[in-house]
Amino acid sequence: MSRVWTIIVAGGTGSRYGARKQLEWLVDRRVIDWSYQVAKSVSDTVVTVKPISDPADYPGDLVVEGGATRSASVRSGLAVIADQNLIARGYYYGLHRPWGPTVRFDQMLGGGTLWVLGDIIGLP
Repeated sequence: MSRVWTIIVAGGTGSRYGARKQLEWLVDRRVIDWSYQVAKSVSDTVVTVKPISDPADYPGDLVVEGGATRSASVRSGLAVIADQNLIARGYYYGLHRPWGPTVRFDQMLGGGTLWVLGDIIGLP
């Protein structure tokens, strides 16, 4: 069975904006709540990556802490996806590349590769 996972990377600190914009209100809910609603409408599972040590409530089927950089936060989101649901599996098989020593290693490498190609938020 094919499953669609979406990763919402909301681990920013808001240093340029002046506040955590994912927690700002837009009409009747926070920006992060809008993102989750859209992601959930097209995904089986939504992983939300929140800032390190942020006590705020974040929506998501799975909520994890991000890292010090955006790419580290993306890797944190990818690392929670189970082995049979690796986002990068099709990409790796297309390259005929061997798998790495661990699932986490493959997820981190695959996520970094996909991130460089563009912000891919959900794939079957």
